[in-house]
Amino acid sequence: MKQSREVLLALLAGMLLVGIVSFNSQLAKATTPLFASWVAHGVGTLVSILFLLGFLHFFPPLKTSTKTVPWWGYAGGLAGAMTVAVASMAVNSPLGLAGTLALSLVGQISFSLVSDQFGWFGLLKRKLTIHDFISISLVVTGSLFIIYFQARS
Repeated sequence: MKQSREVLLALLAGMLLVGIVSFNSQLAKATTPLFASWVAHGVGTLVSILFLLGFLHFFPPLKTSTKTVPWWGYAGGLAGAMTVAVASMAVNSPLGLAGTLALSLVGQISFSLVSDQFGWFGLLKRKLTIHDFISISLVVTGSLFIIYFQARS
């Protein structure tokens, strides 16, 4: 199955997201959400530069792209910074880590379906199906179970 590698990478990304949100929320609790976002992105920038330099040393680029990047292509950093700050605040609320990530998943899936439907951000337009609505309904239901039926200690 060719997609197994991609599935494993996606699962790994999800597991890393739990760690990132948890670590940043602890830093935000001790300082501020804005400071936690700055630290996360500062460390991320340094690690990315080191990784890129090491990567380029072993794998030089084959060719350069002549494509232009749309203006909104640079908004990922803004969205990332806002995500870190907002998630740090939500985790430190009664929602907790599981509730925050459950609702984050609902938001991601919902916005992704709308983006697919209308072809936003250069995506190919994809007509939504009944399976999409069933899937999001199940995720919302599961998220509600996580939030409203978690053990209160």
